[in-house]
Parts: sequence; C-alpha cells; structure tokens
Amino acid sequence: PPENRATVSAISGGFVRDFTLLIGDRVRKGQRIATLENPEFLQLQQQYLENLEQLPFLKSEFERQKTLLEEKISSEKLYLQAQSQYRTALAVSLSLEQQLKLLSIDPKAVAAGQLSSQSSIYAPLDGYITKVNVQKGTYVSSASEIVEIINSDHLHLELKVFEKDVQRLQVGQPISFTLPEVSETSYEAEVHLIGTSLDED
Repeated sequence: PPENRATVSAISGGFVRDFTLLIGDRVRKGQRIATLENPEFLQLQQQYLENLEQLPFLKSEFERQKTLLEEKISSEKLYLQAQSQYRTALAVSLSLEQQLKLLSIDPKAVAAGQLSSQSSIYAPLDGYITKVNVQKGTYVSSASEIVEIINSDHLHLELKVFEKDVQRLQVGQPISFTLPEVSETSYEAEVHLIGTSLDED
C-alpha cells in the first residue's frame, strides 16, 4: 500500500556528509538515514538569532506605544506602526523556527548559541532500503531522492481479471496463489479491493 512505502528526499539541498546504508538494510522509523551539510543552514540560524534578539525591543516598544495611546500622549499611527513591526517580527520568528525544525535543527539549541552546518534526515517508517541514490560527498537538492524504503509487513497482490470473470469476485473472497519463479509454495490471501476501470485489451 502507498502508506507502506516512502521516497526520502532532502528538505533543503546539501552535501552528504554521513551515509552508511545499503540496499536491503532494515531501518526503524526515526532512525537517522543521512547527514547533510550546507553553509546556508548557518545563515538560516543566524537570521533566526537576529530576529530573536529584536523581539524583546519591538515588544517593549509596542507595549509602550499602547500605554501612551491609552493616556492620549501618542498618536494611533505610532501605535499601529509599533504593533505591525512587532507582529511581523513575531511571524518571521515563528516561520524561521518551523524551517529549522524541518531541517531537524533544534531552535532552542540555536537560541543557546549552538549553531550547526549539518542537518539530519530520518526514516519516516519501518522497512527495508530498496533504492540508494547517494553516497558520501554527493550533492543533493530538495528534489533529489536519497533512498526508497518499503515496509513489507503488509503486501498487496495486484491481479488482472478478464471482464467476463469480474462478476465472480467478491471482497473478502479467499485466494490461493503461487510465485513460480520463486518456489512452488502456495500462499493464501483474500480480495481486499476490486478496481472499477477496464483496460483497452
């Protein structure tokens, strides 16, 4: 099923610094698959820190202008300007925080001054590696496929049936099938879904 297979790509481009998996290796959900390195990761963290440093001042100025407006000392224009600047900076900060999380970089660590040029990529599900498209030193873009993972715990058998035989099928109906290329063993299954389209032939 589609939910039992995944193509793993990078959120952002970078050079593969760490990668040790081979086709056939088993991986667990949440297991680190690869580590990417890119100076742009540092720039993103720098922007986050700079924005974080501005927030207390902008918040203080916004609250000051609010108080001055309530006491009719300042104009509404200055209050709205301070409000806009603070809310914009807050939105930028939240956006940068989410971008860092997508790169598996902890915003709290960045706020504490721990910057990193590396981003880790983790397995989205349990399964086996069926394709490997990178090696150490490879540059991958956000569109590059790094690995493919398939979980074989739940397999579907896709069969084609002649039009005249479709009426004889029912969901839940038991099936026996063999894989002649592999062995003479007979396997048991059941009809889970019956398609509604007809091929031209």
